[in-house]
Amino acid sequence: MAIPIDDELRLEASLTGSVALAKVDHIQGAFRVFTTAQDLQNHPIEQSVNDQIVWLESSQSLYQATITPPNPPTSFFPTLSWSVFTFPGGGGSADTGSLMTTASAALNVLTFTKGDGTTFPVTIDTGSGGGSVPAGTVSSSAQITNLGFINQTQTSSMSVASASIATIATYTSEWALGANGSSDYTFTGPGLIGAENDPTIYLTRGQQYKFTNNMGAHPFRIQSTPNGSTGTPYNDGITNNDVSNGTLLWNVQFDSPDTLYYQCTAHTGMGGKIVIIDSGSGASIPAGTVSSSAQITNLGFVQSDITASLLNTASVNLNEITFTKGDGSTFAITVDTGSGSGGGSGSADLTQELTANLTVGGVTSGESFASGSSIEALLRDMLITYQEPTVGSLTIRNGGSGVSTSTRDVGASFTCNDATFTAGVDSPNGDYPQSASLSCTGADIGSFSEDGPNDVQASNTITFSTTRTIQKTSAGSVSFSVSTDSRNSGDTQSTSRSFSWQWRNYLAASSTIISSDSTLQNVINNDLVANAFDTNKSWNPTCGAANNTAGNYTYVIYPASYGDLNNIIQDGATPVLTAFTKLGDFSADNSEGISQNWRVYKSNADQAFASGTALAIS
Repeated sequence: MAIPIDDELRLEASLTGSVALAKVDHIQGAFRVFTTAQDLQNHPIEQSVNDQIVWLESSQSLYQATITPPNPPTSFFPTLSWSVFTFPGGGGSADTGSLMTTASAALNVLTFTKGDGTTFPVTIDTGSGGGSVPAGTVSSSAQITNLGFINQTQTSSMSVASASIATIATYTSEWALGANGSSDYTFTGPGLIGAENDPTIYLTRGQQYKFTNNMGAHPFRIQSTPNGSTGTPYNDGITNNDVSNGTLLWNVQFDSPDTLYYQCTAHTGMGGKIVIIDSGSGASIPAGTVSSSAQITNLGFVQSDITASLLNTASVNLNEITFTKGDGSTFAITVDTGSGSGGGSGSADLTQELTANLTVGGVTSGESFASGSSIEALLRDMLITYQEPTVGSLTIRNGGSGVSTSTRDVGASFTCNDATFTAGVDSPNGDYPQSASLSCTGADIGSFSEDGPNDVQASNTITFSTTRTIQKTSAGSVSFSVSTDSRNSGDTQSTSRSFSWQWRNYLAASSTIISSDSTLQNVINNDLVANAFDTNKSWNPTCGAANNTAGNYTYVIYPASYGDLNNIIQDGATPVLTAFTKLGDFSADNSEGISQNWRVYKSNADQAFASGTALAIS
């Protein structure tokens, strides 16, 4: 009788059939892998047996179950507890040396090689008819799963009932990712406490690392493209690139480049540099001309005999940097990178004060750098000209729609309840500006100011504290302006939007003889042929049919402050100013009820101009 296990447990008593007994939910006492200590503590006692061995990923350790029987009246139910598994002695103790680095298999014997070069065998008892261990090098735990009872023939023995062997712990470091808003990543793990924004990460070729992002946001990408944009993914040795809720695994290949970058694919400002070095090596300086301070960061203590003026150029050879000054003389800085990986100790600082005698990059002539100042900061100022962030595309809105910027009649008004604007990052930091504020100036009624977002992003909205009514009762403009501050300098940025109010010039045709304020008001209200916004008396109206009607005189009307007319040209050729008489100045309201003093010219004859006649008035 055989018992095959698939998704059901069946008894086969003959060649003709089988009987399904039950669905398999678990195998009591089977070897298990748990992710966290909480998962281990929550494991049901009914699925365990005494001395069961399990693997806990969070601590990379084996744990052993102990089931304590009931002991009334102290306890009426059995209890389950877990302790770190140790190999039982037999006149000796289990090997507690360095981590196993490789494993090879032949038949049912696994031979493990440790970091110190020593080896020990593990014999796999697969039982009768059981599986076999594939020959060769074990590349994953999948090659040696479900192998049954295991005997380790070293200085002690261990047994695991019906188990699969968990993966050997091979990860050098693990960092948990966090975020500072949407501008920076933070890292918690070896060398970092989560307080640094977008720190440089140092990895070693041939080592494996974990980056855990449980934020459900800020997709974490390893890329070959420098920071500031979502670039070309670097996937060699990487599993789960662009992770936003899970763990990115990285087996750093021996042919990995010296510099890569981590980048949030949703926010251009979130990202930093990854420096990859060989195992056991210190930081190195690339030969040639220094093109950016990034080439000599993290180099350790710097000694120099700086006694003169600003540096002009710099070249490097091994750990020596030679600077050429403005006067042509040179001096050398020796960089102590220390021993081992990580770039030594101390900091690269000036030992004496340095004063510039010319302007280079972001350093201006006369600028001083005190003793103890960072050489990296000096190089950044020299080699990278700071570009401040930008703001623009200001739109004033009412109810979600943009307010028209077309010219308005003096006295007209509009309402608004919010404003939108865009922003761009600075260089080389990739930071948006901060501390936005809005002001409205120039209005006769309704000038005001509003606070905007402190954490400015690519697209922004400033919601007004109340709906605003903007009006102007004289010719001119009203200006809305948004201002921000740079996060990395004292620079301020601004963007504005203006709205214009103007008087109109009028061409009329009427039988009314203008002789008073009231007769002028009657003509403006009822007999206009053409009108146009303008800031002076020069404009080009076209006559209509009313100008060619018997009894109708042609009138030219405009603000008196513009002065007397100089000329009127008919159809681009004939001067006709002498065909008009200046009647004088009269007061009347425009269409918005705002009073103005108007100057009026009247044609000497009625029916003076045919329909379509063009007049160039100046």
